[in-house]
Amino acid sequence: MFKIKEELVVDVEGTFGSLKFIGLGQERRPYDEKTGEYGDVNRRTYDLISSKLKRVVEVHVSPELPILEFPFETEVTVTKPDVRGYNVSGRQGLSIKAENIVLLEKGAPKQENQRSPQQPEVKNK
Repeated sequence: MFKIKEELVVDVEGTFGSLKFIGLGQERRPYDEKTGEYGDVNRRTYDLISSKLKRVVEVHVSPELPILEFPFETEVTVTKPDVRGYNVSGRQGLSIKAENIVLLEKGAPKQENQRSPQQPEVKNK
């Protein structure tokens, strides 16, 4: 096995085509067996539809971000994606971590690291 020392730049549009927002995938909270309580969210994923892969892709973002709420099937992009392939017991897939998921501005060039000035609605807990 070898490791690549430099960061690879992912061409979001070339790899995934257009991405459309489906919604919150899952949140994980650690469970403390001694106290029987759940801790703070330590992982959050969102489901996006990839036009090129023709399937739903799960994107991991920091649980520190506010909960994202975009209209269903709104076109979005991911910032600073880290894409890794895996093969576990014959099941193959992609693990995608991103800095954020942002609305794609109409008429704006599609770039993998572009930040949109449009902010998502924040859902209070």
